[in-house]
Amino acid sequence: MTKSDPWGGGGLGAFLSFWIPWALLPALLVSCTQVSTELPSCEVHCPETAAAALALEWVEAVERQDWEAMAELLDPDAVYEDRTMRHYDRDPIHLRGPTAIAEFWRVASEDSGASDIRYHLERCFETGGVVVLGMTLSLGVSGEFWGVAVEQIQLSGLQTTVVTVEGDKIVHVIDHVDYAGADRQIEELRRIHGSTDR
Repeated sequence: MTKSDPWGGGGLGAFLSFWIPWALLPALLVSCTQVSTELPSCEVHCPETAAAALALEWVEAVERQDWEAMAELLDPDAVYEDRTMRHYDRDPIHLRGPTAIAEFWRVASEDSGASDIRYHLERCFETGGVVVLGMTLSLGVSGEFWGVAVEQIQLSGLQTTVVTVEGDKIVHVIDHVDYAGADRQIEELRRIHGSTDR
């Protein structure tokens, strides 16, 4: 996960965690200079708290696709949610327990052919054990899985993840993912490379 480099782009998740704008968060939480129409250049530091450290470990486990490590971070009754999955005309994701959560991520990763997962941290704060991470995700996925007539494609997008910590374990993770933005990228890639009509 990069935290301070100015960068210019990248490349998703049902897995593929994408984003909701941060319109309700004060601009002064971090100092950012908008250098392009896509991504800001920011110097971002999470607070040095145990809760923030656990939240960052969750993100790093996703980047490494280390589902055992992910499960170890979770409380036995931990809950994972992704309400933005309603974009795909399905029920929001609501899972309970380390085994169910880690297995969901493992299957989603393998099915989509995910690789080279990188989060760029753009917002981070912690209040009362609740850690809010504003990020841009970049990753490679199988073109065939997304109906693009090329072996591998690169996707990028915005994501907000809210991690709640109690004691030394994560008890709740909520992802807000810009799946609509991912779909627009996929449609453009189908136009360029052709569609497999998946």
